[in-house]
Amino acid sequence: MVEIRSEGFPMATHNDDPAGTTPLTTDARWRSLTGLSVALQALFGLTMAAALGLAGATMALGAALDDAADATGFGPFADAVDALDVYSGAMTLLQLVTLGAGVVFIVWMFRLARNNDLLGRPGTTYRPGWAIGGWFVPFANLVIPFRMMRELWQGADPSIPRGDGGWRFSNRSRLVMTWWALDLIGWGLFGAADFALAAGRFVFGFTFGPTSGTS
Repeated sequence: MVEIRSEGFPMATHNDDPAGTTPLTTDARWRSLTGLSVALQALFGLTMAAALGLAGATMALGAALDDAADATGFGPFADAVDALDVYSGAMTLLQLVTLGAGVVFIVWMFRLARNNDLLGRPGTTYRPGWAIGGWFVPFANLVIPFRMMRELWQGADPSIPRGDGGWRFSNRSRLVMTWWALDLIGWGLFGAADFALAAGRFVFGFTFGPTSGTS
């Protein structure tokens, strides 16, 4: 038995699970993901814009460093310092936007996992708490979020009845695999950009901030 509230979301009761596979309390309820989904779309758009800004700053920095390498006067070096400051600012902006998107995504994933529990999916590998903790376990965070998202995708298949263990044999989406591959590539690019920033500061002796200059 599923009680439908006025807002249109199912309120789970003990009778929702005739197989007894997923014990639920009477206060368990379906949570809408609409607001979080809209916020994620906006944050992903900002992340893409910040990434494009960083790409432009990277090209400008490369040109400035080429000029400084061939220069004999101080002017090109000062321009390189300014370009490196812009690059540093663009990197910081991208990191902040990405952090915000990451926090919202984790909340979205946790709520999705709680909703998935209400669908009665026996034999799940990861409980909802792993939607948070899975991102912070060294090395395991390269696998757990992907595996959990794949389970959530399969568990959300509306064609599978509640309590039916067949959800585990539902089709696996290439979209989830593509998402995770791009995520790992993004992490790699972040690491490379941080390394480039540190290398530029070390090699040229730059000091970042309003009082940038050469040492």
